Amino acid sequence: MEEVVKKIQAIECVFTLNDTEQISEERLREIKPTLKSEIKDLERAENKYEYDDEELCQTLDLLTWVEFKIGSKLIAFELNDKAIAKANSSLESLFSCGNRIHLLWDEGDLIQVESDLNEIDRIKKNTLQHGHRNMIATVKARQAYCYYRLGGPKNLEKAITLYNAALETFPEMHLWRFQAGRAYRRFSNPNMFGENDIDLKLKDEREAKAKEFFHQVTEQSKNPRLRAYAFSDLAECASNRREVDRNLKYFCEQALILCGNDPYVLLNCGKSLRFKDTEKAVELLTKAAKLSCTSHTFHQLGKSLDIFAGRQKNPRASKDLAKQAEERYREAIRLSPKSIPARYSLGILLKWCGEPEMALRKFIQIIGRAFQSNNYALTLMKTYEQASLCLLELYHDPTPSSRLSDNAIKLDFKKEAEEMLIKALSIGFKLLSREEIQTYRSVSLVELQRIADNRRETEKLKLLSRVYRLAKDPEKSLMAVEKLFQIDESEDTDAIMSALEIYLDLGRFEEALALMYRCRDSHTIDNSLRNKVALSAARRRLLQYSGDAALVFKSVFDSYISDSCDKSDVLIVYDDSRDSARDVASLGYICGQLQNLMKTYFGLNASSNIQGCCAGVPEASTQLKEMAKAKLVLLVFGSEELDEYFESLLGFLPSVMERGEDNQSPPQVLVAATEAGVKFPLSVTHFQKIRKLRLNSVVESLQEYEEWHRQRAADVLHEPLNNGRITGCVDNMISFFCSLLSISWPL
Repeated sequence: MEEVVKKIQAIECVFTLNDTEQISEERLREIKPTLKSEIKDLERAENKYEYDDEELCQTLDLLTWVEFKIGSKLIAFELNDKAIAKANSSLESLFSCGNRIHLLWDEGDLIQVESDLNEIDRIKKNTLQHGHRNMIATVKARQAYCYYRLGGPKNLEKAITLYNAALETFPEMHLWRFQAGRAYRRFSNPNMFGENDIDLKLKDEREAKAKEFFHQVTEQSKNPRLRAYAFSDLAECASNRREVDRNLKYFCEQALILCGNDPYVLLNCGKSLRFKDTEKAVELLTKAAKLSCTSHTFHQLGKSLDIFAGRQKNPRASKDLAKQAEERYREAIRLSPKSIPARYSLGILLKWCGEPEMALRKFIQIIGRAFQSNNYALTLMKTYEQASLCLLELYHDPTPSSRLSDNAIKLDFKKEAEEMLIKALSIGFKLLSREEIQTYRSVSLVELQRIADNRRETEKLKLLSRVYRLAKDPEKSLMAVEKLFQIDESEDTDAIMSALEIYLDLGRFEEALALMYRCRDSHTIDNSLRNKVALSAARRRLLQYSGDAALVFKSVFDSYISDSCDKSDVLIVYDDSRDSARDVASLGYICGQLQNLMKTYFGLNASSNIQGCCAGVPEASTQLKEMAKAKLVLLVFGSEELDEYFESLLGFLPSVMERGEDNQSPPQVLVAATEAGVKFPLSVTHFQKIRKLRLNSVVESLQEYEEWHRQRAADVLHEPLNNGRITGCVDNMISFFCSLLSISWPL
């Protein structure tokens, strides 16, 4: 029995997908009608094209699992039978057969389970002889489809990985290519993430990859439905990117010519046209809603009706269209109660219709739901802005309701509105470029300027500095901060922190360093910001070869390790018992160069090695005392075998680190290797290691840096100060310094 269970768990099917994100029953009930509708469309299609049966089997497999999870086991069996019957070969039925075994196992039909397991083994053995790669690719694509349709960042990431692997084997499988494009596109949507999870570079890369795949499908696929889908997705991409009208119009025309009655095509084209041709968008989305009764379709129809209402000159017509839009939004929410975008659109409509209190309630609900789900960053940003505008409208309303008549409540509204506007800009700082913030968050900027104008000068400057910084306009932010300093606010915590961060943004490191030194006694500057200011300034000095970079490094070192003033900073300990020549690869040479680096460039009192390492055991006590005189002991190991005496000496190191009457401030001990692959002796494995640091590369960087400086001094080499090669050398040197302090570089 145990062997059977292991076999079942190893079968590739929907039931054994690895680490799917938690999918609620509510979510499964939401996607069920969509899957059913797609199956009906595929089954009743008059013309059959390439990959239609593969897509039908994919959808039947997933719906089988969905029905099973929500308790409809008889329906799950029926769907599974359909999937197996629709497969064009035993290979294509493999995934569905795996689902069948899990259904049978749940029923307790062990005899049939064993029979089906044997059949799967037979199919696999036959496939191994004739098409092993085909089997792996097909299974990966089926798994990818399930992850893609279930959604969520983790699932989409897995789907993309699996699709790319399957396409390496079958690049001509345009169904998989289209689905991979959809996964990439979904994964690029900011609403897929929380406000702290956005990576703008990855977002752009994913969207570009999606468009590349869609273009390939439109150009290479022989399936008109797939081509229509890809054109409609390209239309939506063009709409979101505000591309020229002719691109958008062309994509929609092609999609509708190829498949003008498909709900997917109608939905995407309708969404894409709502700003360019609102009446046409309403027409397409109304048709889509009749064919496919989904929350997303009703939401998009509501948005188009909403826009159409706003463009009407006749008040009655506008009101009628707004009422229709509200009905569509509420239908979308009924079909998907957790639809945050639909709730947001309803809130916007209520606000536009003169009901700010009702709209505010909707927005507050959205903020609560978004925090619970930890995604919807884009909608959350817009919701904060709209909620603040509702609060300001209620604050300025001359005839408030009795519930809002208390003056203290209204003042709280103003304060909360300001906080929400700041929050909207904070999220926008992570989601949008500077130009996009100026365009799409202009309302927040204007309202915050109005709030600032009504404050006393210092409070106004503080708010404006913060606002402009969030709006990615550091120059204006710095103007406000510097003016704040001029009116004797130099000890203001927020002003100091803001100024330091702005100086860093603008690359004005010396000014940041000067300000930090001026506020040396201030405990309000956290260590991470102090390090960033100091090391950024030191880096700039090294790139300009200013001799006082060492002063900055020394200051940072002392702030981390500053026990006893009469102790030397660093002692480099290594086994120098070898009689081999001191070439550039030797341990002694490397340690000598590190000593040079620490003394010359970091300004540290760095001594190298312990004399008489092989003198004998009586010397051990003296040598250990020498170690205790350092603030930091750096143990360096190479690939050579250790001298026995040196290895025994290491065994006494713990005593050096113990605090005692004669050793009130024991040194810190760090361990490093000259290159990758060096094994550390067991006696030092409990000490902290400088991980992933190859000291030979640090020495090479130092040599190249010094040669560059000699050439510059001789006026032989005229290279720009930010030369990439020298920048890399400097970063390598600073990385070594940071490793001494157990902090990471870049900060």
